[in-house]
Amino acid sequence: MDLLAARGQQQQKHLDSSTDGVTMGSPLSPVIANFFMEHFEKYAVEQVTHKPVCWFRYVDGTFVIWPHGQEKLTEFLDHLNGLHNKIQFTTEKKATFHSWTLTSTEKRPAS
Repeated sequence: MDLLAARGQQQQKHLDSSTDGVTMGSPLSPVIANFFMEHFEKYAVEQVTHKPVCWFRYVDGTFVIWPHGQEKLTEFLDHLNGLHNKIQFTTEKKATFHSWTLTSTEKRPAS
């Protein structure tokens, strides 16, 4: 029994040591993560020429309106994903964001 307790304490010490991120379950974690993401998003958008019309984030979801076409969106996504190795953005053409269902449509030229 003492051997198991000692092993558990060693594993606990290993799990407690972290060099990146915030502790899950801590009451400060959401606040710290929110401050970091606000800074990250502002920095990311300030660096690009083509910017989203709007940018809304709720927890780990981001809603963006992008009027500059697919090619520029891919460039913007590559830019975002190159800023931090632990933060990765993806795109979806149809998504649910805070109980709204949103679908992407493309502008078609007038015939």
